[in-house]
Amino acid sequence: MPDSDDLGAIQARIDQLQAIVNARASQSATSTSNASPLHQQAAAASAPIGEYSSLRNLARGHPPATSASDASHFILGQAQLGVSMQANRAQPRLPSVLGGVSRAVISDANNRRNDAIATHFPCQPSLPVRPRRSATTTTSSSASGAVTQRRPRGPRVHEPTLADAAALNPTQPLLIGHMPGAEDDLHISRRYRGSYLDRAGALGLVHTYQLPSNTAVADVLATAASDMRNHRAAWEFGAPPAELASVLRPAELQPLQLLRIKNKRGGPHTNNVYRLEPIPHSELGLRTLRTLVGDKRFAAPEVTVQERRLDIHFLIALPDATCINAVGSGDMFRHESECTIDRFNTDFSLDVERGNTQTYAAPPCTCVPNAEDSESDIELGEVMDMDILGFDDDANDHDYTPAAPSPTPAPSRLTRQSDAANRIDIDDVFSLTPASATAAAAPVPPTVAAAVPLFEPYSPPTGQYAAIFRASNVHDAMVREATRGGIGLLPFNVTVASVREGGLHYLQFVGRQALENDFSSALVPGQQVMIRREDNEGYSTGDGTLRDVHSSAWQFILKPEFVTPKVSNHFSIAISSPSTDPSIFSSKRILTFKTLGAMCAIAMANGVAPEMVEVGLLWFAMHGGDRRCFQRPFLAEFYPTVLRVLEDLQSAGVAGPLPTNVVQHLASYHELDAASLTDRTPALQASLLADIPLVCIVSPKGIDNPEVKAFVDGFQLSMRNGFKITDVMHSHPGGAIGFLESTLLSVIHDTSSLHSKLRVQISDGTATLAGVSASSIVIDDILVDFLRGSGVPSQQALDAAMRRIHPLVKDQLNRVDEASFRPRMFCWATTGTTQIRDGEEMVVRWVMPDDANAYHPSSRNAEGVRESMLAGKCSFRTCFKKAFIPVLHLDLLLRSSSFDHGITSVDKAIENWLFIEILEAIGGHGFL
Repeated sequence: MPDSDDLGAIQARIDQLQAIVNARASQSATSTSNASPLHQQAAAASAPIGEYSSLRNLARGHPPATSASDASHFILGQAQLGVSMQANRAQPRLPSVLGGVSRAVISDANNRRNDAIATHFPCQPSLPVRPRRSATTTTSSSASGAVTQRRPRGPRVHEPTLADAAALNPTQPLLIGHMPGAEDDLHISRRYRGSYLDRAGALGLVHTYQLPSNTAVADVLATAASDMRNHRAAWEFGAPPAELASVLRPAELQPLQLLRIKNKRGGPHTNNVYRLEPIPHSELGLRTLRTLVGDKRFAAPEVTVQERRLDIHFLIALPDATCINAVGSGDMFRHESECTIDRFNTDFSLDVERGNTQTYAAPPCTCVPNAEDSESDIELGEVMDMDILGFDDDANDHDYTPAAPSPTPAPSRLTRQSDAANRIDIDDVFSLTPASATAAAAPVPPTVAAAVPLFEPYSPPTGQYAAIFRASNVHDAMVREATRGGIGLLPFNVTVASVREGGLHYLQFVGRQALENDFSSALVPGQQVMIRREDNEGYSTGDGTLRDVHSSAWQFILKPEFVTPKVSNHFSIAISSPSTDPSIFSSKRILTFKTLGAMCAIAMANGVAPEMVEVGLLWFAMHGGDRRCFQRPFLAEFYPTVLRVLEDLQSAGVAGPLPTNVVQHLASYHELDAASLTDRTPALQASLLADIPLVCIVSPKGIDNPEVKAFVDGFQLSMRNGFKITDVMHSHPGGAIGFLESTLLSVIHDTSSLHSKLRVQISDGTATLAGVSASSIVIDDILVDFLRGSGVPSQQALDAAMRRIHPLVKDQLNRVDEASFRPRMFCWATTGTTQIRDGEEMVVRWVMPDDANAYHPSSRNAEGVRESMLAGKCSFRTCFKKAFIPVLHLDLLLRSSSFDHGITSVDKAIENWLFIEILEAIGGHGFL
């Protein structure tokens, strides 16, 4: 129990403290009474966090926090800004992170500026800039007081080198978006000339754009991201977090993943690099970027609004970094490296009163040794240079630099749509009224529906090989570019016993190049296949045999474990897992898909689009796996049903009932129940619109899936001299779609596909044969009428011939009723493949007995040749794309009255004869 003296001392101390408090209140009241009404209102709004917030925000050049504004302000254009940038000319310059140590001077003009900002752009309480280290710092771990030297004032010097662009040494590319204003000609200020900006521009670290005043920041970022990808430094953006990728559109993901940039030339990549949190277009403005933190794992860029200019500084981390290294020379920080969390939660302190300093320290850095050191004794207004690469200050520039972002977790992206969306009545969630009835009773505001576009903006890449398409022979010009500078490149050359064996060897030839990631030999001229005859008396070789081998190679890779039918019943990639983790996939599967992509690209380089593969998958690979390539014109031409689903889903809005075709599509390809989609957010609606073409044509995860990425990588057909087949595709005079359509001309849909590619010749004297002259059948129309037909003329005849039909053909018999079956099989027997390039033609000749040399040029047995003609054996010379049909057998059929295999008419007999002959000829490489 304290005695009376102790109680008296305590009471005296309480009275002393009360006097100090009253004195402070009196000073505060005097200061407030002298301020403007707006300043009084702003100061009152900061009362809940007291003097700490007021002093801290003023030290950083921030106004006190006020209530949040409902307005969403975009940051380009003075019309959208609450504070005119012209007014900055009369405002004092704030302490600069590059100008050394200075004490904040809050003048009346500064107060007026802060009041205006507080009114139009209220800020969340945010962290101060890291304070400058005192000349003498006493660490918590040393009682003797270790001394750290103060860094000299002035800007840091960092000369950009090619390593900054190629090896991704940490530095800051500067995106400068100029806005046309009163001046007709905008130019870079004098202080930039001959400085970092000029030297770094060529390295891809600086990008300057002329933009209209109403441009959104999202468009600035999207344009810059595209330019960084196309730069010779080959910037490449990493994969987004899975939890964000599932609900956001690519346009929201790709431009903002700027802390996860990696370089194609760099070493192994890891997943330990921090990323920016993507946000929707509708929210991407100055205020959002200034307050974007949300989670300590994410960081926001520094945004500087100057006079008619927006500077967005992005920090780039090393591909394998878990920390962000300091930029510049010298020992700038107490650690060799600095954690991201330490960077955006820096130590700070403020002068509370009469020299008493209170320090607020962030968690210690754990990435380097001796990370427990802390800083103290920092006075109000003193700031430490952040590791930001910038330029010399100029007193005439009147820069306004917003402070670093707040560490306070921001609301989730889905709850940031609007203040109205955040106000939820529990009766709306749990009630007796069905959800469907509630949704129908509450119409969707038109502004919400308009915020979900059907297609994202997309600018396709351009190629650099336009001269190829001006050459007289496009294919030869392409081969010359592909093999330019190649030394010791060996073409595919093999001797085998069968077409099937040759196909396997060709697949291995492409697979070895995929394994080495060098397809330099893929298009080397002089490829040759020699197939030994069964009697070892000769070989079959030539262009037709080579095409036969190429066709047979597909059977080894178009298997159910690798491909699956998609929306148009053509093959696409059969992924083994929707995961984006490369470590869980078999290296054999990855190599298989890379080889498959290369096979498709080689076929298209030869003017043939693989008919069995989804056109959308080819289009997707041509654009490097960018899902935005599925635009309206492409879908309208090749996937009208998918386009109708997209349009109906957009028309339904975020709260309307889903149309039947949308419900069926989502159930079939997305495995989504319509009942789970009754309460859709704009973000979910946008995600569905972006995913529908991708899922039903390619795969759920697109390029993020390692198996899909392997296919796209193989499709690039990269060669050691830098040549890529996709560059040629985008160099076509008609663009990528022009190149694709030129290769699609090789696909045979029905007999009409052969009208310009088929020429029939009739030998002299044909009409003098007894059977032909007595028949009403027009010989000119026999072949065309046969090709127009479908089905099996005689099942008995087909069963009897099955042992002589090649296994590749047997796999095609399930399509015998299709209109394309007979034309495709005839083309296969005549040319060695089921497709024929644009500009090529097939020649069919009805041969007489005296034309044995054309029918079988290597035979010296005239009697044997005549017997073959009577038996109806057709001669196919695939190297010359010619077919020879004996008139003797036709004459025999026309003079017959009965037929085998249950055939009852001469028309069916002729049809069955041609049907069996064509099927038996495929895979026989022209031997009789």
